[in-house]
Order: sequence, then structure tokens, then C-alpha cells
Amino acid sequence: LPGRARVEVALSPTLAAGLAGVRDAMRDYPYTCLEQQVSRAVALGDDALWETIVHAMPGAQDGAGLLKFFPTQERGSVELTAYVLALAAAAGKPLPEDLRGTLATALARFVDGNLREPPAPWGGNDTLRRLAAMEALARHDALRPDMLESLTIEPE
Repeated sequence: LPGRARVEVALSPTLAAGLAGVRDAMRDYPYTCLEQQVSRAVALGDDALWETIVHAMPGAQDGAGLLKFFPTQERGSVELTAYVLALAAAAGKPLPEDLRGTLATALARFVDGNLREPPAPWGGNDTLRRLAAMEALARHDALRPDMLESLTIEPE
């Protein structure tokens, strides 16, 4: 509408090219749990930040090898561990082989039923947690076909 509104059209070879607002928000993102830190590093494409976070990850693992949202927490999280493994693979971000192996082993133990985790405080069910763990393992070629047998699908 002359003098009142206009339409701007821009073409881009990828969807990521139009994410300047997201990058601006992530640059100033104030939260510091491990999930938010890895998300921020990937959103910003900041390899140095990613390396710093990955270097600190062993200190954010519980005795079973699961990642904790904060290092001071007692227990790690299946969901967080699966998220970090899946995100690293999807974003092409490197994880040291020993760390990747420890995380994958912890998720495999959970999927196999050898690592019992209390229910997540926000609810959810084990089927969804197992699926998330399996998806992350598959991205790192660590999913065995027999793991699928641990799924119990009970539609309501």
C-alpha cells in the first residue's frame, strides 16, 4: 500500500540464512545449564564455545555416564544425554571418542534395561525416553536391532 506498507521478498539458499534474530537472541542468552549451553553453541555456530563445553562435559556426568543439567546435580538425565548426542550428530559437531562412547554406553544400558532411571520430574514415559535414546544411538551407529525389542507400544 503506497505510503503505508510494503512487502519485501528475499531468497536464500538455506533456511538458516534467515536466522539472524535467533542468533542475536542466542548471543545474549543468559541461561547456563548444559542443554542451553550446547544449544547456544550450535545456534551460534561457535566452534570454540562448543569445544569449551565438550571439554567440561566429563565433569557433568554422573556415575552411570549420563550428563547432568548442572554439575552439582546428583543424577544425570537420559533425555539430556540423548539430546546432546543427537544434536552433535545433526550439527556435525565433534565429540571425543571416549566421551561419545561413554554417553552411548549409558544410553544403551538404559535401553537394555540395565540402567534404571527414576521418572522425569516433568512426567513422560519410558517409551518416549527409550525412543529418544535409540534415535541418538542410531545417529552414532550404536543402535543394535535387538534394542527395538525393549519398546512397549500401548496406544490408548
